[in-house]
Amino acid sequence: MLKKWMTLGLCLLLPLMLLGCGEGPLADDPNPPPQNGETDQDPPSSEDPQEEEPHEETPPNLEDLLPSDPLGTRVLIDSLDALEVKEHVITIDEAGVYEIYSGATFDATGILYTHDKERLKGDYRTDDFIITLYLQPAQYIIEVRGSTRDEFGAYGVHVEYREDLAHVHYYVLDKVRLSSVMEHVFEITEAGNYSVIGESVVNIQGTLYNKTTGNYLTTDWDSHVDGGFKIDYDFEPGTYEIHIRGYDWSAADYEVLIIKND
Repeated sequence: MLKKWMTLGLCLLLPLMLLGCGEGPLADDPNPPPQNGETDQDPPSSEDPQEEEPHEETPPNLEDLLPSDPLGTRVLIDSLDALEVKEHVITIDEAGVYEIYSGATFDATGILYTHDKERLKGDYRTDDFIITLYLQPAQYIIEVRGSTRDEFGAYGVHVEYREDLAHVHYYVLDKVRLSSVMEHVFEITEAGNYSVIGESVVNIQGTLYNKTTGNYLTTDWDSHVDGGFKIDYDFEPGTYEIHIRGYDWSAADYEVLIIKND
């Protein structure tokens, strides 16, 4: 009987001993679950880096993208988007021969108009356009566009007075090819004898007309150097027209100058 009571007592003491040693299910958990309102994450530190606010990039300075302008002839700076066309007003204060050309980051086309949008001359070349023309004091419009739909970017427009052509009464630089005829209108304000000179690396012919009456006056095709022409004529004040015809398959530049003879 005593042995039975000792066995029963041992069975009662064994669970209590296990609880005291931390081996039972109620032992202290070194990582207890969070209580209500608590999380298992550390609170944010005041020294944590803050998220940076987005900022807009400063657009580039267009002048930094363009070629330098040592002669100081640039009158404007702008830029084109794809397929965009822009017009700018240019003021000429003194009659003479002017070179209007671009300095661009793309292949540019330029067209010069009077202020009333009468087309005077256009030019397209790889890289930059160049328009050389005798201009009276007035306001003109230069139209700028990309030579193709893929050509656009920053550009500048230069206007340079040609001191070396200060003695001429008219000047134009243009392009001609076989059988094409280019027409140029000019004014004579003072009566006298003038030379109308055409120069090119190909054979060209010049034919002179009275613009007001439409009358044919004279023509020449071989009396000047390198296949050019020279017409000496006694002009009265008025409006005249010189027609230039090409005699070569390849397109070539030509110049027409009108000089008053003493």
